[in-house]
Amino acid sequence: MDFALCSAIFLVLASSTNASPSGSASLAWTVHWNIEVPNLESYEPFSTPGVIIPNVNVSQLIKNVATLWDAESFQEMSGLVCMWYGPYAYVLLADESIKEECDAILTALQSGEDAEVEDICLSLFESAGIETAATDTALQTAAECSSDEDEDPLCDTETELAEHTLDIIGRISRIAFNVLEWLDPSPFSGDVFGACSGVRMLLGMDNSEIESEITTQITLALADVLDYLNILELCADGPLIDLEDLLDLVLLPEGHEGLCASIDGSPTDNDYRDIAELILATLESILVHQDQCLRVFVVVGQMFDESIGLLHMVGYNLNQTEGLEDFCTQLTTSFAVDESYTPAEYTFPENENFAEWALFQQPGEILPGFMTSDLLEFIGAIARSDSLLAGGDLVCDVFQSFLIMAMEDPSESAVETHISDLCTAFTASNTGDVESICRELLVPMEYGDHPPSLRIPTIPYVVVTGANMLRELLHLHIATVEDVCHAVDVFHHSSSNLQSVVRTALNAYLTEGLPIAGGLCEDYGHIMLYLQCQSGMDMEEFSSMTDMISDAIVALLGFSDRDAFCSKVGEGMDEATGRAETALVSQIVDESLAFLTDSQRCEDIFDALEPLMPEETGVTLTDMVHLITGFETIEDTCGYVESSFIASARGSGSEISRCAALITFLLTFAILCVGL
Repeated sequence: MDFALCSAIFLVLASSTNASPSGSASLAWTVHWNIEVPNLESYEPFSTPGVIIPNVNVSQLIKNVATLWDAESFQEMSGLVCMWYGPYAYVLLADESIKEECDAILTALQSGEDAEVEDICLSLFESAGIETAATDTALQTAAECSSDEDEDPLCDTETELAEHTLDIIGRISRIAFNVLEWLDPSPFSGDVFGACSGVRMLLGMDNSEIESEITTQITLALADVLDYLNILELCADGPLIDLEDLLDLVLLPEGHEGLCASIDGSPTDNDYRDIAELILATLESILVHQDQCLRVFVVVGQMFDESIGLLHMVGYNLNQTEGLEDFCTQLTTSFAVDESYTPAEYTFPENENFAEWALFQQPGEILPGFMTSDLLEFIGAIARSDSLLAGGDLVCDVFQSFLIMAMEDPSESAVETHISDLCTAFTASNTGDVESICRELLVPMEYGDHPPSLRIPTIPYVVVTGANMLRELLHLHIATVEDVCHAVDVFHHSSSNLQSVVRTALNAYLTEGLPIAGGLCEDYGHIMLYLQCQSGMDMEEFSSMTDMISDAIVALLGFSDRDAFCSKVGEGMDEATGRAETALVSQIVDESLAFLTDSQRCEDIFDALEPLMPEETGVTLTDMVHLITGFETIEDTCGYVESSFIASARGSGSEISRCAALITFLLTFAILCVGL
């Protein structure tokens, strides 16, 4: 993007200084497409204070963006964008589709109707070639499979699946969106911090909630698999034929018509989900119903002869009726909902050498004196527990001393402390301590001397947070092209505007960022020492810089000092999950944007920023503000911002969102114009 194009965009914004939201209903909604773009190649921005390009200054830009942000709907805002940006984009890019799409939107606004944005969206996807590119990539992978000397018999199926790439991605997205709504983005950052955060969230839930959510998502996934068995006709001609009898035995109850018969014809989505639910119920019944257990494990016993060592592994001879019945009795009794279990501490025999111990030295012996039957009873007790915390407490009751003995390293004295602290946290139901111990154990393995309390957002974390924000904003449940375009169409015609977008975005990222700030607050001294060492700066210089940055941040947020901010963050965290509570997020959003309608807050922030200006340049912050805005003093600048956005506000909170959008807009274009 060159300077001429950037300047043209700024010029467009300035061209509608007198537009006003309150008078938008009386706008003609017309645009003149034949314009002459001035030659801006040789112009230097801000050669005159406050002037971006000739006849376009910052004060005009603020008013224009305020007008844009005050549109009553996204359709109205699209019309304003077309009126201001359309002619310049049309001339500079020479793209007829810009004119066609803007004319459609403006015609709809003239008649008071809704423009067909969904069709425009679909055509954009089609012209971008996304579906073709995704399918071609999948087909190329399938072709590599087929060209392998040891060709996989499933290669043909993989090739057929490649033809449905976008549909498969859409189905996966539905489950991904459901999980994001359940757990939030934090566990999906792709690092140990995310893993520990996810553990804490799950520990703070009841097992019934976890079981219900997992069952729901597995049902959806299984229903999709069944649908594709039909789409690919695998029941008629494919590897499924040879396994059909076994699958019917394991997956469906006795007397059922069979898997392939169930999906024959044209089942509906609900039909597939009913079959999926039946399959899951049948699999679960293996653990609690003797008859189903016998049906399945008699086949398992027939599949393995004694040379495989199945007898030694389970401790029961599944090839004999008596052994099979004993095993199923033990299994179903162990998982019975009304079964009681009294935990007894397991102790490794003193006369045994753990380093030389091997599994299954005796049939079914997991550990000396701990048999398969003991393991089944132990797992069944954990499955009956009310929460993962209770299950963890049970593990500690039985295996704490053994785990310390088994994991202890003579060179690592902290092992016993970590395990003891973890068990104490389970007993006290303290999920925060569990997350801290998780970090203390895993962060050094991954990052060395990196402080466990310092979480630096990864790129996947930022991307997933953004995706979750869009899911919430557009009310998306699945990311197919058709559903995305339909959601965009609905959003375009709704009363939502860029104020809604900005608040949703700020809420999304602050929800994830405040727990990170909480970790920084809890271990500030240690983290600052680590960062100072990483920076290469001396302590005095580093401390001075970080104190100035800290003062500027707390001034922006309206707190008297860092301690007050940290205290507020600590109070606003959910103790069970470690997530920021909604009230805290909303308050921080409001406070961080209050300077836009409060000139005194604005001046306080500039006062806090003044020390950050490099002394050697001789340029003060007032000089810089004058150069950019054209106002002589910071007081004049803040007063203008306050009066501009209070005057343009339509309702409660709208001035805040509009100003936030202005800042986002200016920063984005500055990066694009300077960086590109």
